[in-house]
Amino acid sequence: MKNSKRKCVWCNVHKYDITDDHVFPRSIGGTKKLSVPACTKCQLIISKAEYELSRKSSYALCLVESGPRRRHKQKPTSGLIQTNYVIVQHPDGGYCESQFRSGESPRSLAYIEIDVANGCKTARIRGADPQDTHKLIEAFKQKLSSKPDTSGLVTEIATYTHNLGNINNDPDFWPRIVLDTRGRLFIRARNPEEAMIFIKAFVYYTNAGAFTEQSNWKNSEIKGGDLHHVSVEYDNCMVQRVIAKIATGLLFAHKDIETIDLSRFDNIRNFILGENDDGYNKIVKDLVWPGVMLNWPEHHVAAVFRKEDEILGLISIYGSIHSISLLHSSPLMPELRPMAAKTAHNGSGTEILNEIEALGIINILSNKLVESGSLVSPICP
Repeated sequence: MKNSKRKCVWCNVHKYDITDDHVFPRSIGGTKKLSVPACTKCQLIISKAEYELSRKSSYALCLVESGPRRRHKQKPTSGLIQTNYVIVQHPDGGYCESQFRSGESPRSLAYIEIDVANGCKTARIRGADPQDTHKLIEAFKQKLSSKPDTSGLVTEIATYTHNLGNINNDPDFWPRIVLDTRGRLFIRARNPEEAMIFIKAFVYYTNAGAFTEQSNWKNSEIKGGDLHHVSVEYDNCMVQRVIAKIATGLLFAHKDIETIDLSRFDNIRNFILGENDDGYNKIVKDLVWPGVMLNWPEHHVAAVFRKEDEILGLISIYGSIHSISLLHSSPLMPELRPMAAKTAHNGSGTEILNEIEALGIINILSNKLVESGSLVSPICP
């Protein structure tokens, strides 16, 4: 809740619009039990980086199984994982288009595909529900009914020609038109030429009423355990800004912000706010990939400790490990004791650990890094 004028930990300015900012992003399970005071502007900036981690990156794929589930069930975009594609082999032939959401099983999207390689004589209508394919047809007809512009253009539809790997060489993959969860149409094909052949055939068949009869509809189940071909594309610098925010937030959450000279942390705070992305991999180091650490299968873990004249952070998100250098060569916080916290993937709770537990977590993470060749060595109580 809003209070009197307080200091924002990220911009180091006293403001009135200060609220509690989750140290672990809420989108990956964080709660306000571990939070820091931050202004609206800074939280908005950081939320864009948190979106990159939780909805677009490889970490986002971990959310499908682990959660937390989407918060706004009436919003079509709530909890959606932003992928280039999610494609799975259909039991009745071809490849199904699917969509991932945080904490939910994959859902099939409505699509119509045409075998353009064999003269456009065969089409397949697929989806989770016949009503969805009906919406697809109606959405396309509405686009066709638009008045042409001065150049004669009637409408535009996004067309994707992502490299589908081995699927690209499978003749059973046919170009298609898809209705996504937002209600938007797009075309997927292996190349622009294939897309052009498809759309001409699709317009012809649609105008001829070829897709209106669905009395023989068959919904073949796509199971969550089936092999899904997935592609994501993201800015790793944005992801690392969130990792840095978790470590820095953990450090600040244990201190009286008004008594800390935050200017000593300008480098890391500016990085978190996206103001100095140059050399970002010198601040945060990706040391172990997600899924490697099995010690906390249901939790994210963060730890901060002093090693000689440096303050370091170690973060584990979905079984990864990242090392963050928070401060170099400084007598600041000589009394700093090891600190750690963990939060459940599904958002059910955050736990701030005591010093003995923190030391245990730091040593587990450090030992793993020694095994992987990192220069970070364990510390002892």
